[in-house]
Amino acid sequence: MDRAQSLQPSDVVVALRLVQHPNESYEALSGGLGIGLGTAHRAVSRLTRAGLLVPDSRHVISPNLLEFLVHGLRYAFFATLGPENMGVPTGHSGPMLKNEFAADRSWVWPSIDGRVRGDSVRPLISQAPQYALTAPALYDALTLLDAIRLGGVRERKRATELIEVWLDEIAQG
Repeated sequence: MDRAQSLQPSDVVVALRLVQHPNESYEALSGGLGIGLGTAHRAVSRLTRAGLLVPDSRHVISPNLLEFLVHGLRYAFFATLGPENMGVPTGHSGPMLKNEFAADRSWVWPSIDGRVRGDSVRPLISQAPQYALTAPALYDALTLLDAIRLGGVRERKRATELIEVWLDEIAQG
């Protein structure tokens, strides 16, 4: 039995992947995200118990996920800015918001492959910086979630609008 009675940060990433690939096999889910097979199984179990997946399937209940992302994510998986580092842009510095807000400093997920200097943000999952190249749509969604986790009112509002559009567009194919 899974001892964790609450969602884990990686579960959010699994849910976003399942939005893109409903009912994906555990093997494909694991490989596509760069996580272990057991991690994928446990994430699906927790997501189902939390009411974010349809029981006995791997289909996301989009309204429930949106509600959690917008209203619970920044409290359950709060983020703080760390020291300046080289990394992959996220939040208001990510591709979805970078042209909408003027910011004095960039936010980045620290990465040896990163090309932007900014204040570091710990991503929901350590593999997140790789998604900029391997899973661009997932990367876009995660950068919006960082804007929700860290941003001010305007950034959170715009990120919320865009994550809602992202969920709708992905779900409708």
